[in-house]
Amino acid sequence: MLLVFPAEEKGGIDGPVLHNMSALPRHKVEDARKPVFGLKLIDLGKCLKYNGVPIGSDGASLQDAEYFWKELKDQHGITRESIDARASGWRGFLAGRTYHKVQADAKEPGLLDRTPVCTDIELTVAILARLAGSLFLPRREPDYDMEHLLGRQFMVDDPRVPTAKADPPDEKKPDEASKQ
Repeated sequence: MLLVFPAEEKGGIDGPVLHNMSALPRHKVEDARKPVFGLKLIDLGKCLKYNGVPIGSDGASLQDAEYFWKELKDQHGITRESIDARASGWRGFLAGRTYHKVQADAKEPGLLDRTPVCTDIELTVAILARLAGSLFLPRREPDYDMEHLLGRQFMVDDPRVPTAKADPPDEKKPDEASKQ
């Protein structure tokens, strides 16, 4: 609290007035920063596509949780225990911007398509399972629900996240295919 003496010429209140300094400001402050290390997108669908895990065009085959975990274990040796170990080894937290798939489809689709994708499946699942708003908290209890994992994209600016270009290496762009 701050003790303020109103000006006499305003003809207002007699005596001092207390102002609450913890009150929100009346104007909005926005801070925009340029990425330092380069933006990276953590998206399970794009990560799996990059790593050759078979998924349907709409991701329908991934909605079956048993199929998803079986594919990860058989093809990549990834289990929930290995994901938990990976998350517990992460030092600190990770701040970023969370996009929900509906929101991501509507806003800035070009930005999300151009952003390099995290290629590490284990790290991708560990981060998406432990998101709290726009923060990855490694000690948080994981939520391995398929809707939760597939329904979010997380954009970060952190050098610890391994990435590749947004397009998987085995796909050729139309310009490249016509030249051959």
